Amino acid sequence: MRYVKILWLGWWSCWILFPFAHVSASALTLGWSKMPRSVDPRFASDEGSFILSQMTHCALIGHNQQHQPVGHLAKDWAWKSDTELLVNLKENVFFADGTPVDAQAVKHTYDYLRQSSGLKNPSPFVGAFRDLESVRVVSPTRLVFVLKKYREFFPDDLVVGILPPKFVQDKQVSVRDQVQGCGPFVLQQQSLLGLSLVANPKYSLGPVAQVTKLHIRVVKDSSTMLAKLIKHEIDLAHEMLTFDSYARIEKQHTDLKLYVTHLPQTSYVGFNMEHPILKHKLVRRAIAMAIDREAILKYILDGRAEVAHTFLPPQNRFYAANTPKLAFDVKKAQQLLEEAGYPVDPSKGVRFGLKLSTSNSDMSMAFAQTIASNLSKIGIAVQHRSSEWAKFKLDLEKGRAQMWILQSVGIKTPEIYQAMLSQKRIPPHGPNRGRFIHAGLEKLFGEVEATRDAEQLQALYARIQHVTAEEAPYAFLFHNHLIYVAAKSVRGMEQSQSLDYAQLMTRLSRADVASSR
Repeated sequence: MRYVKILWLGWWSCWILFPFAHVSASALTLGWSKMPRSVDPRFASDEGSFILSQMTHCALIGHNQQHQPVGHLAKDWAWKSDTELLVNLKENVFFADGTPVDAQAVKHTYDYLRQSSGLKNPSPFVGAFRDLESVRVVSPTRLVFVLKKYREFFPDDLVVGILPPKFVQDKQVSVRDQVQGCGPFVLQQQSLLGLSLVANPKYSLGPVAQVTKLHIRVVKDSSTMLAKLIKHEIDLAHEMLTFDSYARIEKQHTDLKLYVTHLPQTSYVGFNMEHPILKHKLVRRAIAMAIDREAILKYILDGRAEVAHTFLPPQNRFYAANTPKLAFDVKKAQQLLEEAGYPVDPSKGVRFGLKLSTSNSDMSMAFAQTIASNLSKIGIAVQHRSSEWAKFKLDLEKGRAQMWILQSVGIKTPEIYQAMLSQKRIPPHGPNRGRFIHAGLEKLFGEVEATRDAEQLQALYARIQHVTAEEAPYAFLFHNHLIYVAAKSVRGMEQSQSLDYAQLMTRLSRADVASSR
């Protein structure tokens, strides 16, 4: 057994040393800051895993730039009744091995998701499908999702990649399983340094990829990422660089170009409502008003984001523009703390102290330092604690953090408010990590579930945003931008404004290859 392990390690180490040797002209090398945590679409809860899932698997639904659902594998869908959603599939769609992607394959994936809470390896998406009663196949291209109760935004959740039925088991699939998915690329190899994907010639839900291979190189250090872009060891990166790096690229490296697009992603400061000080609304409002977002935007983010006042970005159709804003106002923040009964202690020069937790990412720590400085001006002494993502997340789930900086990603629907604020979604049942409970909001959430009228739904979510601004369970920071850095030899990047990452990868090519076609 020991001999076998040594042989395997020897082969693996060779791949580690030479994972991207002899990159052909018809290949692109992409820079990512983190290795995806899973290659299984049922477990793709982090950003890297979700993007990889979009590249290697096909989902029923996608979203446009206005965050509206659009058909991908699904040709169309319609409510047959309050609890039955009929979905028609596109015809002649195949997995990379040539087997058809039919209604039975879709049923297998979603049966796993709806039953996941009772399995040994439950999917992190189990909460989204808690109301899914069953999936009924009508024909090879038609199936019905049967819900326990009506959910207006249920179709928006049908974004999980479809696995070939034989791989839908109570365990995560890995690279060794050699899954032949139905996305534009097929995952071929994985090493400690990254992944390699090849174009899927059977892909029919969009254009076949222009390049034959994609090499994903994981580079965890921002300065190393920049160096590899400058040396053209990496053709395209979309994260990890510091904002002064972007300024340096624009001024000094004309062979690289920046492309900026909006992300359905909002960063915020979270508050633990079980904390004896943070449970007071006036304190939370004071903290929100003491944060100088414009200064952070200018000096840390180099203007490449939008100040946020709600979870929903302005591009979202449910964004309520008249939501009250907790604008930067130090004097007002100080007044609120006085009203809350927290005067400055003359002997200490502060009102009280709080702990601010973050992951150890460069951006989170830069935010934390600035916010700590901001809060010191209203008499709050902040102790910053950073940790690896796993420990940071565990502390949030267990309620051990007092304040924290985090971001909600993939925000497509206003149901983000139920997820982040409903008492039914307190961990382990959801991401309401602040343990926020508000009877008025619960009543509004109930009215949302009961309504079938589009205008009333819009009005209800406007009220929910208004109450959230008043209660300040979160201090919203920014709606983030996605910034691509690409070599000028990469063609097709002008489409980055209208396509998601996976779609964009199918449109890209190298100038030298494109010119020879």
